[in-house]
Amino acid sequence: MKFLLSIIFSLFFVSIYSQSKKINNLKQKIEIEKNDTIKALMYDELSEEYSSETDYEKAKYYADKCLILSKRNKFSKGIVMGLKGNSTYYVRKQNPPRALKYIFEAYEITQDNPLLKKENIMILVIISFVYTSFDDYKNAIIYRELHVQNLKELLNNKVYRRNNSMDINKDSLSLCQSISSIAFYHLKLKDYDSSLLYGRQSIFLLNQIDKKDASYLAYVMNIIGTVESQLGNYDNALNIFRESLVLSEKSTIPKNKITVSYKSLWEIAIIKNKINQLDSSIFFAKKALSICENLKWKKDEVEIVQLLADNYSVIDYKEAIYYFKRAKNITQELNDKQKAESLFRISAEEEERQIEILEQKRIQQKLLETRIQYATIALVIILCILSFLILSKKVIKNDKIISFLTTITLLLIFEFFNLISSPLIAEITENIPFLTFISAIILALILSPFHNLLGGYLNKKMLK
Repeated sequence: MKFLLSIIFSLFFVSIYSQSKKINNLKQKIEIEKNDTIKALMYDELSEEYSSETDYEKAKYYADKCLILSKRNKFSKGIVMGLKGNSTYYVRKQNPPRALKYIFEAYEITQDNPLLKKENIMILVIISFVYTSFDDYKNAIIYRELHVQNLKELLNNKVYRRNNSMDINKDSLSLCQSISSIAFYHLKLKDYDSSLLYGRQSIFLLNQIDKKDASYLAYVMNIIGTVESQLGNYDNALNIFRESLVLSEKSTIPKNKITVSYKSLWEIAIIKNKINQLDSSIFFAKKALSICENLKWKKDEVEIVQLLADNYSVIDYKEAIYYFKRAKNITQELNDKQKAESLFRISAEEEERQIEILEQKRIQQKLLETRIQYATIALVIILCILSFLILSKKVIKNDKIISFLTTITLLLIFEFFNLISSPLIAEITENIPFLTFISAIILALILSPFHNLLGGYLNKKMLK
């Protein structure tokens, strides 16, 4: 077992090194990349890498850069990815309402866009993940089932299979993962029959996939083993967990190898405690604790330490006291961290609220300035027209001067109309030069007859 753990941790640290190398390579590529859409997707990839290293502040930093750059270029896929990164960040910061806000905003963008079908399917998984962060497994099941349904439709689409043959294996594994997750959610809701049903369905589908990592099967077997344990079928459960450990050893994905092994060791320790095999329970609990400490999973660490304290309370009183004190210290540390995160969440929400207030004030101020400008232009036009009428009757007797003033007045009127219509044209054409040019010609053709008609009328009247 020591040899197994040393292999696991060696792979884990090799994985960390390779991730750091990938991050540096991405940063170098971003520096020289000229295409903004490609750069936005690189920012998202960088955010994902930092998130996997649990550096969530940097993950959010690059998710924000992806979001800002994508909004500037109206790049829908990049906007979705940036929103997804922000949602994940707020899950980690234990702020589910804000996490849901971002992820549902992304979901709305992908809903009616056929070009973002794959992103829409991916977002369903994230929504489910957010709901599990505050133990809302019923809603988590709803969105996971939607994911399964949409992914099955995609995989049954002959055109998609023909054009995306390289993705079929990956999509099939994603389908099995979602079915396994639904089994897990039913387990959390103590709906053991449904959990076993989905778990067995996942194993059946996984056995039909040739290219798969052993950890996929090991994970779903852990779920079935936990159900058997909850039902009191300890012998069946132990056999399943042992088989899961064997499979996890074959895994080529370091992170999966660690997490699945940990889960099996931990569940075996619990069962051994229940059947009063305390020495074995201590042995497996310490193996699980060793992994848990390296992964810095404090919540799980408390449970393992408490189990060790319970086991030692019968065997070794001094060891029991040590683990009871350790459990107390970790619990206090978690409470302090929760308070700090709560304060951070409040301050972050207040900061965002203030930013929204300032943004609203800025918009109102800009709107007011625009209205004042339009009012000023309108006033100038009215004054010019009035002056023209007054001067043309009492002062000006020259026909050429009257004609010139008429032309100036008409130009002011039509330029004012052009000023009002320009923002609308820009919005319709999305500032594409060719379309803007064509729109200007069409507008000129529409206004030209009115210009000539009004000009002739005014000249005739004034000269008369």
